[in-house]
Amino acid sequence: MLVCSHLVSVVESYMSQEITDAAAGREVEFAVRRLDSLSMLPSVAARFLSQLTEAKRWSSDLSETIEADPALAAGILSLIGREGAAPADGTGSIRQALDKLPIHAVRDAFFSLRVFQDLATGYGTAGRGVLLKRQLVLHALAVACCARDIAEAASVRIDPQTAYLAGLLHDIGKLAIEQAMPKSFVRLLEQAKSQQAGLCTIEQKYLGIDHTILGKRLAEKWRLPNQITLAVWLHHSRSCLISQAVPDAVIVQVVQLADLLARQCGIGQSGSCDRPDLPAELVGCLAITDQKLQHIRGNLLEAVGRRTELLGIDSANAETLYRDTVHTAAARLAADNTKLSLENRRFQTDASCFGFAVDFLSSVDSAAEVIEAAQEFAAGWQKFYQTGPVCLYLAAPSNCRFIEAVVVEGGRKSGPVSLPVPPQADVIPAELADGFAILDADDHMDWLFEQLDVDFDLGSTKLAPLLSNGRVVGVIVFEIRHPAGTENLEERFRPIASIGGTVLDMAFFFYLIIGERRLPPFFLYQEILLIYQSFPDI
Repeated sequence: MLVCSHLVSVVESYMSQEITDAAAGREVEFAVRRLDSLSMLPSVAARFLSQLTEAKRWSSDLSETIEADPALAAGILSLIGREGAAPADGTGSIRQALDKLPIHAVRDAFFSLRVFQDLATGYGTAGRGVLLKRQLVLHALAVACCARDIAEAASVRIDPQTAYLAGLLHDIGKLAIEQAMPKSFVRLLEQAKSQQAGLCTIEQKYLGIDHTILGKRLAEKWRLPNQITLAVWLHHSRSCLISQAVPDAVIVQVVQLADLLARQCGIGQSGSCDRPDLPAELVGCLAITDQKLQHIRGNLLEAVGRRTELLGIDSANAETLYRDTVHTAAARLAADNTKLSLENRRFQTDASCFGFAVDFLSSVDSAAEVIEAAQEFAAGWQKFYQTGPVCLYLAAPSNCRFIEAVVVEGGRKSGPVSLPVPPQADVIPAELADGFAILDADDHMDWLFEQLDVDFDLGSTKLAPLLSNGRVVGVIVFEIRHPAGTENLEERFRPIASIGGTVLDMAFFFYLIIGERRLPPFFLYQEILLIYQSFPDI
């Protein structure tokens, strides 16, 4: 998000400073602008991750956690900007914007953020880094709470929530320097302390650039709201003069005053060591009385305390908590992923069943004989499940030793054939008496394979019953060409086999009633409807 060119020219007239080393400034800017995000404290990451793994939809707790940490808030606001989900009124309300985003998008954005690791490198001793990071976050929280109260008390009209977020993110440039160049940042703090100077002055002197310019670059890169970008950029400038030329810049005055008040209250450390005196001009521009300022100061410690407790910033075992939370979340997400995989497999099965049924019913009509319907069913089976050769035969009456069968191989349908059943062979294997099952055809169908001029791979050939009301009306024999467990096969083929069995059974029933071996259209579709109702997942 770009700040208007008119404002650039106004600001530059008030901010012209001598830069000691322009090349050094460009190198620092390059290093900082490579950052895709700020790093979160482990306690913040642990809390938010725990909330995310439990959440199914947005809650006030999730939004409250986001709005209590600069890194998390910047990351989510960046997501909101990229997705075009910002409120139409231009305010910085995270809660309102998140209603437009699916929770998985925010989960993905969270996992793209870094978690601060307290290493000795850059800080001299392990532990010093996290203490410094906590102090910077505390200062950001203090400025945020103070800016919200100032916005509510000031005579100018400004959204308190936008002021809060602008205060929370006003030092993102400083946090970025600390993250990209920890050793240099520590030395800058030491110089500011020894010279009793503001950190911006020290940065300009030693880096050739300061955190306000770097913060502006990052705010534009991350597509933060325009008013927040202004506050990040200009909170150390002569804000009253700037706001006279650009009324939208009044938020800069609010954040600037909040920054000074937070430093006066000694909540957190900003890194600046000059006197945080309140310019009378600034207080006058916002028309805030001394009584209101005292009230804001008096409430600030409690307001910040609530948020630090929420985030667990002062926790002594934050890194251990984060590791434990990650392990718990990983187990939870793994379980959820397994559940989703099973549901996805079920949906794929349902889609196949529906598509199979539509094609099958479209391929037959009321003039088709039963064996012709069986042939279309066998062809559909091979097509949808990408099997090898398929043979389907109809169950014969107990006193009949002949069966009618059809074969489909490579998409080609053979005509119906009548095959004798040897006296010692079972037309319907006994294992199918208890219900649907997938059996190895090689154990039961020797008599059938001997009579078919088809090269089945016996090691991969299965058989399944076509059931109607628990009764076998036919058997389908097919060669599978992909690895699968028996349980998976039964899950995939049971609904389709039931549809085929019911259609063929209705055709037999129609034949017994009127003496024609044809399909009854009205009863057929009624029966198919009942089949679909018996499988609620279809």
